[in-house]
Amino acid sequence: MIPLSAGGEPYLSRVHGVDWLAVFTRVDQYSAYLHARDQEVGDYQAPPGRLVVDELLPRLGDQVGLVINPAGHTPFTFPADAIRACDD
Repeated sequence: MIPLSAGGEPYLSRVHGVDWLAVFTRVDQYSAYLHARDQEVGDYQAPPGRLVVDELLPRLGDQVGLVINPAGHTPFTFPADAIRACDD
């Protein structure tokens, strides 16, 4: 699941000047993430992972990293430079 902004675009989180696309594998992870930010659960997309990496991330720019389950016990990050290295 990918949270969407009020305008329907994927919601990006900025941490220490770096943009991250948060992806959640379960609704409770998504809810915990929003709750920690005093936000209500809103709209989201649930594309297959392949589409996130192959189509969505390139559309967002080459400086956006990917973080899976950022509110979970074991979040997993893919920094933007690591994602770009996979394309080479």
